[in-house]
Amino acid sequence: MRPALIASAVLVAALAASVQSSDAAPFCMATDLYGGEPDCSYDTWAACRLAVLGVGRYCFTNTAAGYIFDSRDPANPRAIGRKPRRTRWPRH
Repeated sequence: MRPALIASAVLVAALAASVQSSDAAPFCMATDLYGGEPDCSYDTWAACRLAVLGVGRYCFTNTAAGYIFDSRDPANPRAIGRKPRRTRWPRH
C-alpha cells in the first residue's frame, strides 16, 4: 500500500510541474535545467535574450499561454495581447 501511495504522489507532482500556468509570461527560455522544462518568466524578448548564457539555450514565444505576437521583426518579436477566451453558448 505504501509504495502505491508514494508512486501516486510522485506522479501527481510530475504532472503538476509539467502544467504551464495561464499567467505565464509571453517569452520562454528552453534550458536543460529542471528536467528540460522551459522557463516562462520573461516579459520581454530582450530580457530573455539577456538571460541566455551558454550553449544549448534559446528563447521562444509562449504561444501555449495564449499570447498574440507581432513578429514583423523576427529578431525582436513582441507580445501585443492575449487571444480572447472562447466562451460556450448556453444550450436551450
